[in-house]
Order: sequence, then structure tokens, then C-alpha cells
Amino acid sequence: MSKQILVMINLRGGADGLNIVVPYREENYYQIRPTISLSAPNNTNGVIDLDGFFGIHPALAPLMPLYKNKQLAFLHAVGWPGESHSHFEAWEEIELGIAGQEKPTTGWLTRYLQLIAPESSPLQTINFSAWPSKLFIGCQGTNQLTQLSDFRLVQSNKYNILASLKSLYGQTSTLGMVGQQTINVLEKVNKILEVNLVGRNYPKTKFGNQLQSVAELIKADIGLRATSLDLNGWDTHIMQGGAKGHMANLLSELANSIATFAEHLQDKWKDVLLVVMTEFGRRAMENASAGTEHGQGGVMFFAGGRVRGGRVYGDWPGLAQDQLADPGDLAITTDFRQALSEFIMPQVGVANITKIFPAYQIRKQLGILAS
Repeated sequence: MSKQILVMINLRGGADGLNIVVPYREENYYQIRPTISLSAPNNTNGVIDLDGFFGIHPALAPLMPLYKNKQLAFLHAVGWPGESHSHFEAWEEIELGIAGQEKPTTGWLTRYLQLIAPESSPLQTINFSAWPSKLFIGCQGTNQLTQLSDFRLVQSNKYNILASLKSLYGQTSTLGMVGQQTINVLEKVNKILEVNLVGRNYPKTKFGNQLQSVAELIKADIGLRATSLDLNGWDTHIMQGGAKGHMANLLSELANSIATFAEHLQDKWKDVLLVVMTEFGRRAMENASAGTEHGQGGVMFFAGGRVRGGRVYGDWPGLAQDQLADPGDLAITTDFRQALSEFIMPQVGVANITKIFPAYQIRKQLGILAS
């Protein structure tokens, strides 16, 4: 198996999975969401049918070619046991890879990388975020950037700096080899930043620019193994919107960015797993402010060359009152660690899963990823 590159996209704020992958065949959906629900396929502003029961928000239309080519899958009603309604607590448990257990000193992604790539390259991991992620706690050399140009040399004298650095570091010592490796990466990053990137249809947003940078780094073969990006704004307590509005605009930005990313990577797409997740879903019933409160079960996306796509995974719990989790949330039927384990196990082996997700008991495989 070729080296797999993990691209994590975090929808921060708690994205409403029920209006992303919509159970349009369930009548309860329309009863509990009289103003923000999306209509069935073939209606004005209706969802795009996936399988006769679920449909995706029309703003996600750019992702349908990936879905039809079986390179995109969705997982519904996903979360973890004892899920919190607190943004901070929820992200902490996700990033540490736990579910109420004692907190480890490293993030789950750090533990994964320590098993598969103990000798890191200078740009093995990048956190494109304004704040640190606990995914990378304990990971040596994680780069925290808001944009790729944060890693570049000063434009006016970069060639003199590179020449000086090359003469400073020897070739034989450990420090010298690491120094030379860093210089090589710096040169590649500067070449990326010098390219006039034309013909790319990424949204002209911070997130779109960051995902474009990830694609360029993957294509440049600089040793990137994992990266994390944030798309903020999903805490939709008021004026969430239905087919149009605030959430629809976020979904459009997400979909256009991912679709362009996949096209941009070309043959490198087979080496990538892109995962979209959020800290929790939203309350099943809409509130009095045309929005939704914090909930439980949410939606994950999986895209890439190894994905067994073209379907919605997970056991659907239903939206009848007696099927909801207290205090009125979509019930969780799949642990997020179960899905991520399918990416991890072929690379580290079944025996090492508990090193990455402490106390997690492996369950029947979902089959989202080809081995």
C-alpha cells in the first residue's frame, strides 16, 4: 500500500447533519422542522437524491460526481458514547481519541504517526488553524500555519538565506541531515508560492486557499502525512436557513473546495483520505429562532481513492419521539473511532488500535475503505 495522506476538515461549531444528509423519506423530519427542512428531490430547492431515502443539501451538488464515481461516502448518526454538548469538551475528546476515559498526553493522530512514521520530515504534519489542535499534542515538528506563506523565507533575500543555510549545515551529522532536509522543504515551498496558480476554481476564501495549499504540498512530495483544516461558523442557533441562507453558504464553500481539491490532485488523489467531521450534531427539532440547538448524532464525509463510496453508511435510528436520544437528539449508532479505525488498521495492525484509541473495542467493520 502506498503512503496514505490524511486530510481532516473540521466543521467547527456543530454542523447540522440532518440538513446536510437529509432523511427526506422520513415524515418525522418535516414535522419537527416545519420551517428549515429541505424538500424532497425534484421539488424547488429540493435535496439531491442519494439512495431513495437520503438526499444531500443542494449546495453540495459539486460533490455529486465524486459520489457517483464511488469516491465519496457519508456516515450518518455518528458520534461517541456520552457525547458532550460543549464545544470545548467535544473537540477535546475527538482530538484525544477518547470517550470519557482518562485523558492521554498525546492526540490520537500523534499516536498514529508515531507508529507509521517515527522519523518525521519537516512538513510531515500541518495544522492550518488559528489555534492549536489536540490532535497533534506530542507530535514533534507539527507546523501551525494560517496560510502556506507563513512557512516561506523573506522574499527580498531568500536566495541568500538559502545559500547561507546550506553552508551552515554539514551533510553527515544528524543535525546536518535534518538541516539539509529542512532546507530542501523550504526550497520546494518557495517554488510552490512562486507559481501563478491559474485555472483553479477554489473559493476565494481562507479555507479555499488553505485546501489549495494542501493540494500543492501533496503534489510536491514534501513528506506530508497528515493535515487538519478548520471551516468555522456552524453553530446555527439562529437563522440557520434551509436550502438558502447561512448554512447553505458554508456548504457551498465546503463542496466547491473539496471538488476542486480532488480535481487538482489528479493521480495523487488515490493516496489521500479526506475526512469531514464536526464536534456534534444539532437537536432534531428546530428552535423558535429558525435555528437548532446543540445535539448528538452527526454526519461524517469520507472521500479519496480508497473510499467505497456512492452510499450512506450507518444504522439509521429514526426521528420518532421515542427514537430520539435525551433531550431530543438524533441517536448515535456509530462511534467515530470505528470509522477512523478502518483507515488506521491496514497500516498499523489490529493489535495496535488500542494504542491509538485507548479502551476502544473494535466492532464489525463498516466497509467504508478498501484495504
